[in-house]
Amino acid sequence: MITIQVTLQDQTVANAISAAAQQGLSFDEYVDQRLASDEANVAEYDVASVDPVDALAETLFDAATRKEPNGHKYLVEDLYKSLDLDVAWESRSPGNRIKLGKAFKRVVEKNLKAPAVSLPDGTRVRIKAHDKKTPQNQQPYFTELESAS
Repeated sequence: MITIQVTLQDQTVANAISAAAQQGLSFDEYVDQRLASDEANVAEYDVASVDPVDALAETLFDAATRKEPNGHKYLVEDLYKSLDLDVAWESRSPGNRIKLGKAFKRVVEKNLKAPAVSLPDGTRVRIKAHDKKTPQNQQPYFTELESAS
Protein backbone atom coordinates (compact mmCIF):
# COMPACT_ATOMS: atom_id res chain seq x y z
CA MET A 1 0.00 0.00 0.00
CA ILE A 2 1.21 3.52 -0.80
CA THR A 3 0.58 6.51 1.44
CA ILE A 4 0.09 9.89 -0.23
CA GLN A 5 -0.55 13.37 1.08
CA VAL A 6 -2.97 15.56 -0.87
CA THR A 7 -4.10 19.13 -0.32
CA LEU A 8 -7.82 19.55 -1.02
CA GLN A 9 -10.36 22.32 -0.59
CA ASP A 10 -12.38 22.06 2.64
CA GLN A 11 -15.65 21.72 0.72
CA THR A 12 -14.25 18.89 -1.42
CA VAL A 13 -13.30 16.92 1.69
CA ALA A 14 -16.67 17.64 3.34
CA ASN A 15 -18.49 16.40 0.23
CA ALA A 16 -16.37 13.24 0.11
CA ILE A 17 -16.91 12.50 3.81
CA SER A 18 -20.64 13.00 3.37
CA ALA A 19 -20.76 10.73 0.31
CA ALA A 20 -18.71 8.08 2.13
CA ALA A 21 -21.09 8.16 5.13
CA GLN A 22 -24.12 7.85 2.83
CA GLN A 23 -22.58 4.69 1.34
CA GLY A 24 -21.52 3.30 4.74
CA LEU A 25 -17.83 3.60 3.86
CA SER A 26 -14.86 5.13 5.60
CA PHE A 27 -13.27 8.15 3.91
CA ASP A 28 -10.29 6.00 2.82
CA GLU A 29 -12.56 3.30 1.40
CA TYR A 30 -14.61 5.89 -0.46
CA VAL A 31 -11.55 7.59 -2.00
CA ASP A 32 -10.08 4.20 -2.98
CA GLN A 33 -13.39 3.20 -4.58
CA ARG A 34 -13.65 6.49 -6.50
CA LEU A 35 -10.10 6.27 -7.78
CA ALA A 36 -10.57 2.68 -8.91
CA SER A 37 -13.96 3.25 -10.57
CA ASP A 38 -14.65 3.74 -14.27
CA GLU A 39 -15.66 7.35 -13.51
CA ALA A 40 -12.08 8.08 -12.45
CA ASN A 41 -10.50 6.35 -15.45
CA VAL A 42 -7.15 8.05 -15.86
CA ALA A 43 -7.06 7.40 -19.61
CA GLU A 44 -9.97 9.77 -20.24
CA TYR A 45 -8.12 12.63 -18.57
CA ASP A 46 -4.81 12.16 -20.44
CA VAL A 47 -2.95 12.96 -17.23
CA ALA A 48 0.52 12.50 -18.73
CA SER A 49 0.01 15.12 -21.44
CA VAL A 50 0.88 18.19 -19.34
CA ASP A 51 3.44 18.39 -16.57
CA PRO A 52 2.00 20.67 -13.84
CA VAL A 53 5.34 22.50 -13.63
CA ASP A 54 5.27 23.15 -17.39
CA ALA A 55 1.71 24.43 -17.12
CA LEU A 56 2.71 26.71 -14.25
CA ALA A 57 5.69 27.97 -16.29
CA GLU A 58 3.26 28.93 -19.08
CA THR A 59 1.12 30.78 -16.52
CA LEU A 60 4.19 32.63 -15.28
CA PHE A 61 5.10 33.50 -18.87
CA ASP A 62 1.63 35.00 -19.36
CA ALA A 63 2.19 37.06 -16.19
CA ALA A 64 5.55 38.21 -17.56
CA THR A 65 3.92 39.45 -20.76
CA ARG A 66 1.75 41.74 -18.62
CA LYS A 67 4.73 43.31 -16.87
CA GLU A 68 5.57 46.87 -17.85
CA PRO A 69 8.13 46.72 -20.69
CA ASN A 70 10.54 49.07 -18.94
CA GLY A 71 13.72 47.01 -18.84
CA HIS A 72 13.42 46.30 -15.10
CA LYS A 73 14.65 42.85 -14.18
CA TYR A 74 12.52 40.28 -12.39
CA LEU A 75 12.91 36.68 -11.31
CA VAL A 76 10.64 33.66 -11.67
CA GLU A 77 10.12 34.01 -7.91
CA ASP A 78 8.80 37.58 -8.41
CA LEU A 79 6.36 36.42 -11.10
CA TYR A 80 5.22 33.53 -8.91
CA LYS A 81 4.62 35.79 -5.92
CA SER A 82 2.65 38.24 -8.10
CA LEU A 83 0.04 35.56 -8.74
CA ASP A 84 -2.57 34.50 -6.21
CA LEU A 85 -1.50 30.86 -5.89
CA ASP A 86 -2.41 28.35 -3.18
CA VAL A 87 1.18 27.29 -2.50
CA ALA A 88 3.62 29.93 -1.25
CA TRP A 89 6.96 30.17 -3.07
CA GLU A 90 8.82 29.40 0.16
CA SER A 91 6.73 26.23 0.62
CA ARG A 92 8.02 24.76 -2.63
CA SER A 93 11.09 22.60 -2.32
CA PRO A 94 14.33 24.01 -3.72
CA GLY A 95 14.29 21.23 -6.32
CA ASN A 96 10.77 22.16 -7.40
CA ARG A 97 11.70 25.85 -7.63
CA ILE A 98 14.70 24.95 -9.79
CA LYS A 99 12.51 22.75 -11.99
CA LEU A 100 10.03 25.61 -12.37
CA GLY A 101 12.85 28.03 -13.25
CA LYS A 102 14.14 25.66 -15.93
CA ALA A 103 10.63 25.15 -17.31
CA PHE A 104 10.12 28.93 -17.47
CA LYS A 105 13.44 29.32 -19.29
CA ARG A 106 12.32 26.72 -21.86
CA VAL A 107 9.08 28.64 -22.42
CA VAL A 108 11.01 31.91 -22.86
CA GLU A 109 13.45 30.29 -25.31
CA LYS A 110 10.61 28.70 -27.28
CA ASN A 111 8.86 32.06 -27.53
CA LEU A 112 12.02 33.82 -28.72
CA LYS A 113 11.73 31.74 -31.89
CA ALA A 114 8.08 32.73 -32.36
CA PRO A 115 6.58 36.13 -33.19
CA ALA A 116 6.40 38.56 -30.28
CA VAL A 117 3.41 38.22 -27.98
CA SER A 118 0.59 40.54 -29.01
CA LEU A 119 -1.38 42.01 -26.13
CA PRO A 120 -5.06 43.00 -26.37
CA ASP A 121 -4.12 46.67 -26.88
CA GLY A 122 -1.96 45.75 -29.89
CA THR A 123 1.33 46.15 -28.03
CA ARG A 124 3.89 43.49 -28.89
CA VAL A 125 6.23 42.33 -26.16
CA ARG A 126 8.98 39.78 -25.81
CA ILE A 127 10.36 38.20 -22.65
CA LYS A 128 14.15 37.90 -22.58
CA ALA A 129 16.71 36.52 -20.20
CA HIS A 130 19.19 39.03 -18.78
CA ASP A 131 22.86 38.44 -19.62
CA LYS A 132 23.98 37.71 -16.06
CA LYS A 133 22.56 35.55 -13.30
CA THR A 134 22.26 36.67 -9.69
CA PRO A 135 24.84 35.56 -7.08
CA GLN A 136 22.23 32.94 -6.06
CA ASN A 137 22.37 31.57 -9.63
CA GLN A 138 18.86 32.84 -10.47
CA GLN A 139 18.15 33.97 -14.01
CA PRO A 140 16.71 37.49 -14.24
CA TYR A 141 14.30 38.30 -17.07
CA PHE A 142 12.86 41.47 -18.50
CA THR A 143 9.90 42.35 -20.71
CA GLU A 144 10.83 44.26 -23.85
CA LEU A 145 8.56 46.30 -26.09
CA GLU A 146 9.01 45.12 -29.65
CA SER A 147 8.94 47.74 -32.35
CA ALA A 148 6.55 47.30 -35.25
CA SER A 149 8.24 46.00 -38.37
